[in-house]
Amino acid sequence: PYTVTLTVTDDDGDTDTDTVTITVEEEEEDDEKTFLEAYGLPIGIVLALIVAALVAFFVMKGRKGGKPEGAQLEDMSAGEPEELGSMPASEPEPPQNQS
Repeated sequence: PYTVTLTVTDDDGDTDTDTVTITVEEEEEDDEKTFLEAYGLPIGIVLALIVAALVAFFVMKGRKGGKPEGAQLEDMSAGEPEELGSMPASEPEPPQNQS
């Protein structure tokens, strides 16, 4: 321990003394964990699962439909787009005999 004494004297010669004892102790270990130490791993696992679910969702969505409803199909010969379903549904004509 450390002992500190303070003595004060005023202009009239009056004095006053005060003594304080200071004891320095070893710092105790803090057993409390920080927020990241306590919850970092569970939060990381949940975020990884969310990302994996979103990736799986978009991959599966891309495989099912091909093109979304209302998409246009390009006619390679004409170079202009046509809406899906606008092509006539007719049987091809049989070839004619050229004798």
